[in-house]
Amino acid sequence: MSIGQPPPDTPEPLRRYLTEIAVAINRIEAQRPARDPWDVSNITELRVLDGGTASTGDVRNGFATLVRDLINRGILTGNRV
Repeated sequence: MSIGQPPPDTPEPLRRYLTEIAVAINRIEAQRPARDPWDVSNITELRVLDGGTASTGDVRNGFATLVRDLINRGILTGNRV
């Protein structure tokens, strides 16, 4: 992700402020480590966990479902379904 310059018709004080913010965000983003893609396979989609009766398999499938949802929304990189 890279944030560009504000629109040219932005008033100068606001333009400088927004440019400084964009530069700072871009600098932080550039320092983030590369994200290795997730590979989620062989799961049973599970979106309901009962804290009193959930088994380890339920938690595993619930977590894998969450990871797959994050991949499909573009928050994580990985195999989309």
